[in-house]
Amino acid sequence: MRVVERAPALPEALRQALDAAETFGNAPAHCRSLIERTVNALLTVLDCMDADPDMEPEEDRGELDHLPDAEVAHA
Repeated sequence: MRVVERAPALPEALRQALDAAETFGNAPAHCRSLIERTVNALLTVLDCMDADPDMEPEEDRGELDHLPDAEVAHA
């Protein structure tokens, strides 16, 4: 992870995510479980807000409509 962290072209969002993961790893065990439960609860809320949780954002926007469906392509 240290090698990736030092890459000069690393996007800022990825650098922040790596920093957050390192911070999370250094947190006491009781804090980590609280953070995990909080993240899981937030993901559940976001899934409930999603019209079709099985679709990727690109599909929601119709960007992939020109591609055949997997079932049709293999039939």
